[in-house]
Amino acid sequence: MEQKPDSVKFKIFSPDGEDGFPGNLTVYVTYRISISSEEQTELSIHYFASVADAICPLNLTNHTYFNLAGHRAGPEGLDRHIACIAADRMLETEPDLTPTGRIQKAGKVDGTDLRKPVSLKEGLRKIHPAPFQGYDEYYIFNQIPEEEAKMSVLEPNSGRCVEVFSDQPGVQFYTGNCLDPKTDPVGKDGYSYPPHSGFCMELQGFPDAVNRSNFPKTFVLPNGKPYIQKTKFVFSF
Repeated sequence: MEQKPDSVKFKIFSPDGEDGFPGNLTVYVTYRISISSEEQTELSIHYFASVADAICPLNLTNHTYFNLAGHRAGPEGLDRHIACIAADRMLETEPDLTPTGRIQKAGKVDGTDLRKPVSLKEGLRKIHPAPFQGYDEYYIFNQIPEEEAKMSVLEPNSGRCVEVFSDQPGVQFYTGNCLDPKTDPVGKDGYSYPPHSGFCMELQGFPDAVNRSNFPKTFVLPNGKPYIQKTKFVFSF
């Protein structure tokens, strides 16, 4: 681990065969916070991975939960959030939420069209039957300029907003549908989080791509081009 005033860098080594993956893989991830103004703060995440001796499929992401109304705001706070994703397409899923391998238009399933700002309260009750009720969708970003946000979420009561910039082709948008206060670790200030207490913006490549011939894949080659991923969350207040 390497720590600096504005960043922290972690390293993990995954030996050949761990969890069934080939090759001796080394991964670094750096988290950096920068304050651009009194009303704007940025969190950047930079991944760097290399493998020494085998071709290895790799698709890294981050599963941080956000609730812009405050960590104790719970489902009522999440309801107030307004989300927008620059994505005309998304992945179709099976009832267990694994990809079918087909790509569909955003909005084919009621509540999933986030091309214009949508209140999460509307979509949370429409998408998927229990126990998966809520968003757990992979959206494929439109081809837009790098300097434009791929996604944004606003909590209007507080005025807090997060914009997402990334070099990844899409995002898995998840609303904590399976959070369980009885079994999950206790959170900040001893608070236990019920379902829909927060949302995740998991920037990544296509899920299950290695098993789908029509999905773009990401492999790390031995002593070749490394895996690099860059994502930035811009918070405004």
